[in-house]
Amino acid sequence: MLLNLKKWQGLSLADKGLLIKTAVYSFWVQVGLRLIPFRLIAEKLNLQQPQKDNHLTVAQVEKLEKIRWSVAVISRRTQWKNRCLVDAIVAKLLLKQNGIPSILTLGLTKDDHKKLRAHAWLKAGEDIVTGEHGYEQFVPMGVIE
Repeated sequence: MLLNLKKWQGLSLADKGLLIKTAVYSFWVQVGLRLIPFRLIAEKLNLQQPQKDNHLTVAQVEKLEKIRWSVAVISRRTQWKNRCLVDAIVAKLLLKQNGIPSILTLGLTKDDHKKLRAHAWLKAGEDIVTGEHGYEQFVPMGVIE
């Protein structure tokens, strides 16, 4: 079960709606990543160089925190491959719906065995929204604004 019944009952209607929307987006993004070539997804999301960091209003930061929470709750309860990429795309879609600009960064690094590892993280204003753990180890290869 996504959340235990007591926690679910304690949530506001808006939080419940956000969790449901996040779960649906997460499912469809994962399906899309399996069926559609990533270059087409990147084109749809607008792959380009970042313009600048955008400063967010207090209301936008509050909404960003709710979206971060919702994506984290759903992410902990799913078994998706490419979790960081799914989380970043879902959060980007939710932020965009709320008029909050964000930058999705795709990065690469090599592990101790010289194997390539990839990571995705999402930044809005000065905040890392998703993928904040260890993103510094990755060399940015492209961004989606």
